[in-house]
Amino acid sequence: MTDPLPQHAPSDFCLDSASARSISAAILAASLMPVDFAVEELRHTQFVDRWIREAFHEIITAILPLPVPEIERIDEVLAGRVAVSDLNRLRQRSTVVYGSTSTVESRNRALVIYALAVAAGLRHHKQLLTSQSRAAVDLMLAELASVVPEPYASHFELATHCEVLAALDANEDGQQV
Repeated sequence: MTDPLPQHAPSDFCLDSASARSISAAILAASLMPVDFAVEELRHTQFVDRWIREAFHEIITAILPLPVPEIERIDEVLAGRVAVSDLNRLRQRSTVVYGSTSTVESRNRALVIYALAVAAGLRHHKQLLTSQSRAAVDLMLAELASVVPEPYASHFELATHCEVLAALDANEDGQQV
């Protein structure tokens, strides 16, 4: 009986180091998403609630050429007491901070607040406040829900089960945001 798998000498499968690095980089780049960095940081953060509240404060108070949302406390977002226009402002500010910062921690903070705003749009207004696919949003929210304490975990988790009645809303000028 013949062996169904051919036997090869180990040298048949060797790659030069440059090819191995290139393949490894391609595999890692394809599998890692921005939320993965935030999840990893949150796993190793001792006071996650404080971390999230500080991130919220940083986004709200950042000096940006964008309107400031009329939100005083993160609890308003969680409770659904924030207008869609202010959630969009919070999301926009988070996006700008994410794209303009040079540190991974600042990007992670901006991403979590972005997710908080998108989740609130889904939960409380049944609107998808991003151009990302619903599947990508649900994956991001589920991953964050797995590493944050209450009430944030429930906020993210419940948003993944909400029906969407409207996709990316228009801003005050009628343009997509």
